[in-house]
Amino acid sequence: MRSFLTPPSPQARLALHVWALAAFLLLLAALGARGLNADAIWTDEWWSLYHAGGAHWGPVSLLETWQRIATQDPWNAPGYYTLLKGWGMLVGWTAFADRAFSLLCGLLAAALAYRTGRALGGARLVGYGAAFFLGASAFFIYYLHELRAYTLYALLVTLTLWLYWRVMYGGGGWRTQTAFFASVAAMLYVHYFAALLAAALGLYHLLFVSLRRDMPAKTRWLPLALMIGGGLMFVPWAGVLLDGLGKSSNAAVRQEPLSEAVTMIATLLYAFSSAAVALALVLFAAALWALWRARPDGRLFIRLRFAWFVALSALALALALNAYMSVNAHARHFMVLLPPCALLAGFGLHTLARWRFAPPLLLGLMLVFGVGNSFTDFNDTLFGDENMRFFRIHLPWNTLADALRENTQPGDVVVFSVPQNSQGVSGPFEYYMRDLRVPGAIMEWWVREGAPAGEFAAAAANYTRAALRLWLGRETAVAAPGEWLTAFEQVITPRFSACGTALEVDGLRADLYARAPQCCHAPADAAASTLYAYGEGLALTFARGERSGSEYELLLAWLGGNSLPAYQYSVALHVTRVGETGAPLAQADYGVPLERFACHAAAISLAGLAAGSYDVRVIVYDWQTGARLPTAAGDSGVVDTITVGG
Repeated sequence: MRSFLTPPSPQARLALHVWALAAFLLLLAALGARGLNADAIWTDEWWSLYHAGGAHWGPVSLLETWQRIATQDPWNAPGYYTLLKGWGMLVGWTAFADRAFSLLCGLLAAALAYRTGRALGGARLVGYGAAFFLGASAFFIYYLHELRAYTLYALLVTLTLWLYWRVMYGGGGWRTQTAFFASVAAMLYVHYFAALLAAALGLYHLLFVSLRRDMPAKTRWLPLALMIGGGLMFVPWAGVLLDGLGKSSNAAVRQEPLSEAVTMIATLLYAFSSAAVALALVLFAAALWALWRARPDGRLFIRLRFAWFVALSALALALALNAYMSVNAHARHFMVLLPPCALLAGFGLHTLARWRFAPPLLLGLMLVFGVGNSFTDFNDTLFGDENMRFFRIHLPWNTLADALRENTQPGDVVVFSVPQNSQGVSGPFEYYMRDLRVPGAIMEWWVREGAPAGEFAAAAANYTRAALRLWLGRETAVAAPGEWLTAFEQVITPRFSACGTALEVDGLRADLYARAPQCCHAPADAAASTLYAYGEGLALTFARGERSGSEYELLLAWLGGNSLPAYQYSVALHVTRVGETGAPLAQADYGVPLERFACHAAAISLAGLAAGSYDVRVIVYDWQTGARLPTAAGDSGVVDTITVGG
């Protein structure tokens, strides 16, 4: 019988490592999945959907997708949107389904970080350190649920690192070489800053491989040729990149280069380490010590030299780019530096383990900081106060849209006032409000600089002209109403009454107005409010007619429309001589509302009627058979008497 103290077999150890990595990836999947539908998309995610031709902005051809990016958003490369286009065609265009693409890429990036660390470091512990430093970073976890390119960006950077090492030292054949060529091209088409890694790899190869005479010519020059070839694949898009750089330059407001370099390094270290800066510095210091102590002709030295050179040269190029080109970039744009830093962390973990530091404890600390900070406002801090004020990324447009979907009815309109930076929320607003069955708009859309006086009022009147009810929304954090909300209220006050009903979610509020108070909501006492009961379950609770020239509009409130078979019954408005029930002299028809309570207005032309008095009768009938629903007064109910002429 096997002793309890007997070391596990190689197969058992391998199984343990597989299960450990699988458990880590499952944890990441859970952390990413919890955010897929937890918040509304924000403006940059809306751009992703728009470029890909998803939701209401498609379908479009692949060429149109690339043209949209080139002409409207040249600061972004087209690769991610191309893949998102295909993904959306497979799974649909909901935020939940499309964000899952980022989650998938993030999980693959974490798994590949382990594989890269294992290959470059020659030890599983290096792989674990790399996978945990990358995947368990609160900074990285946030992008597992964003409809943006950053997890794909990290995946391709990690893939390129691994494939370069495979081409150089792993004995990879033509398939590996082809994959390396493709990965270089792909990462450039996903994010422009991926060029920093390509440049760092090229410099490393020139300095430490191509100049060595003791290596075969193929080894010295083929990887470099593959990188150059992959880079040349980007040339057709280079003009768009240059156009974007020209438009984004703002050198006049930059800080001093040294000051900004220090700030940038500190920010990246804080972001990548999930605020565990001391732990990251210990890991990097251990990796540096290992390089210092390694034999210059040994394998460990070559591995560490590669990791340190790529990380530091990519960082130096990033600092130069940020200072010279004035790109004013965010930490997420430098995701290209995270995989090399993760490799260094893996080497540091391996070194500390040799010094008797317990690897599970260090990996556990990475998880505690990363997972813990993923539940805080860690990434909001990185995003910056100014960006938060402009984009308001946490406004729950999705939650408000769900509430409106349950409470709106045909004839409603939704209009929001966003007096500050309306362009920062226009995309998300449109994405969620377009799925409602009623029109939605931001009133600031109607404002034109230099427009003649009265244009806004005319636009507001036109937008609400046919509305029976109106949901007027605003941000609750904005204390002052703004001039356009005040002007809009002046337009609607003569025609609409406040219902005293509001939908309010975190940061957003929508107040209900109606053409008649009786249309605000279902009557509390249905029996007392019923004018006519039709059959069993349908009641007419309010009627009001208005004349405008030769046109008569009748506004009716219906209760219990959902009790009838859907789409089977219609409402007929008949104009007959007073006291007569024969054929109508004028009429209008529409379907019985499907909602439990709803108002509906219909216009009847009175042109051609002889002078005299007329009854306006309301009939409910089965449009297929013509059978009418009975009322207490017969098969119709008189709701108004009008006089024509005289």
